[in-house]
Amino acid sequence: MALLLPLLTLIICGTMQYGVLFFTYNSMLNSARNGARTLAVGAGSEASVALSVRASLPPWIKTKDWTVTPKDTTTTLTNQVVTEISIPAAKATVMPFAPMPDQLFVRVVMLKEA
Repeated sequence: MALLLPLLTLIICGTMQYGVLFFTYNSMLNSARNGARTLAVGAGSEASVALSVRASLPPWIKTKDWTVTPKDTTTTLTNQVVTEISIPAAKATVMPFAPMPDQLFVRVVMLKEA
């Protein structure tokens, strides 16, 4: 028991950490997709999209830690909208003790609808 309990605890805690990390990444991806879609159909401004994206992100992470950047680039010739979200990976989990990437970053690009 003394040999297996530390190893089992490490495996369980690592599984929980990466589970929360993957959940956070998936939430970021869905929020960025919804924000880009809102900009693409013209249903909101960049400021309102930034607020709605921040509101739909996981609540256990402080709002000041998120970097949310919605951009409507229709003034250029690309006719695209972009939503980017990033956060330090250590702030995205409950127990940051295992090796992780430095940043979680999501970028969604959509064409603007006419």
